[in-house]
Amino acid sequence: MKHIYCLFNFVIVLSLSLLLTLSSCTVVRPNTLIYDYFYFSHQSIFLHKDKKQLSSMLLSIPQAYKVQDVQLSSSKEYFAFSAIQDEQYVLFIAKADGSDMKRIHSAPYINFKWSPTKDQLAFIERNQSSSLFFLTKHEIDQAVLIAEAEAFSWSPHGLYLCLMKKETTSHSLHLIRNDGTGLRFVVKGQFIDWNEDGQFFYVAQHSSPSSKLFVFSYDANLHEEIVYETFSDVKLRNSSEQKSTQFSFTIDQKKQFEHYNPHNKNREIVEKPGVIDFVNGKSEASSWEVFIRQLEDRQELVFNHGNEDQVISQGEHIYFNSFSPDELRIIAIVQNGKQKSVQVIDSTNNTWDFIASGESIGNIIWHKDASRLAINIDQKTLLIVFDQNLMVTTLDDTRFLDWKTSGSSIK
Repeated sequence: MKHIYCLFNFVIVLSLSLLLTLSSCTVVRPNTLIYDYFYFSHQSIFLHKDKKQLSSMLLSIPQAYKVQDVQLSSSKEYFAFSAIQDEQYVLFIAKADGSDMKRIHSAPYINFKWSPTKDQLAFIERNQSSSLFFLTKHEIDQAVLIAEAEAFSWSPHGLYLCLMKKETTSHSLHLIRNDGTGLRFVVKGQFIDWNEDGQFFYVAQHSSPSSKLFVFSYDANLHEEIVYETFSDVKLRNSSEQKSTQFSFTIDQKKQFEHYNPHNKNREIVEKPGVIDFVNGKSEASSWEVFIRQLEDRQELVFNHGNEDQVISQGEHIYFNSFSPDELRIIAIVQNGKQKSVQVIDSTNNTWDFIASGESIGNIIWHKDASRLAINIDQKTLLIVFDQNLMVTTLDDTRFLDWKTSGSSIK
């Protein structure tokens, strides 16, 4: 009996000890997660550590250079930046901890872009007589001249690039592998964009009395040719959630929409009288739609959840700017004169909020989990956190570069 009594006391003491230990622990809930990020300010690149509320300088750029563009590679392991010195653009690459900075190239003008999947850089050099395309074969190797081209576009999987060379009345399009081999002519026309999975790309070709939309596979083989009446202002928006591409174009001054799935070549015409753009989807609760409607002299941004239209805002010009990775939040820009206001629509909660306004709206960079974003606006950065209440933090005189990911080597 005595042994049972001692055992009972031991269990009580152990239980109380565990309870006290657990109560002293900090429970980290999803809405308290920490997100570090990179930003650029006053000729320097910084890493801000949210947990310690500290910023550490990674790279200082000499004052002799006027920085034009700064980009992080897809792995967040490298920076590339272009700067002007003595009326020449200079392209640099450095590791993300600020070490091993290298001068890659110089020219009267340089436009560069990282691969979406590799630490590989492509850029265009423009001078008075030509525009030349260069490619780095490996991470920070010396750039190699490939061909003449005025513009280029990486495929979403980073395996190919489409090069555009301007001719008298159109562009000639070429395809090349990411190792710089296999350059080949594809077609003449207007490059529209890649499909979101990188398996296809789209080209518009205008010729009287009809127009054509070409669908090419990423290896440059013609997948499908679609003939329309003469059309203009071709745009597309990919949706990974709906597994389709939404085309919009103008025929006889009327906006027309079409959903297209290149994998099964399925086409679906969407009738939207008076609408100049729209987005729809399905939340867990029900279906929703956000659209831009053309009035006589103005446009209005409208949210529909069920059968009721709710006007969010009106302006001279309205357009969708960005979508969260899960496609459930939408950033719309409402412009009146030079002033642009930023609206965020949350289709999950059927809410919308005004974030800020300014004359210059720069990059909008979402965190991959869609819980927050950063907007560069009028030389400031706004950090937006989607929590129980919308939280907005202003960083003066900074340019937001990217969110730090767990794969980065920066400590």
